[in-house]
Amino acid sequence: MPEIADKGVELDALAKMSPERQAAVVAIVAGGDAPSIRTAVAFTPRTDEAEAAVKKEPKPTPPSTVPPPGPTAAQKWARCLADLMSRDELDRVLAAADQSGSAAGH
Repeated sequence: MPEIADKGVELDALAKMSPERQAAVVAIVAGGDAPSIRTAVAFTPRTDEAEAAVKKEPKPTPPSTVPPPGPTAAQKWARCLADLMSRDELDRVLAAADQSGSAAGH
């Protein structure tokens, strides 16, 4: 293309680009969408800038594969005692715990 090959500034602009970007920019000029290489540059994204932007984006954290924690030893003992006690016994123990807790708070 003489409009590119005969102008040093156009060739200099092309020389600074990657081969893939050169092809994209020349295609824009050849298709008549831009009058010069320097004008066509505005129509094509720079892949190195796009790749750098992607690298800067934080990567999403994958969901944890660690199972949720199970019941603590105290919770297991409480469940075992609750299963062994009748409802009346359980109510009496809870009431005593409430009374001793409120007495300690005063």
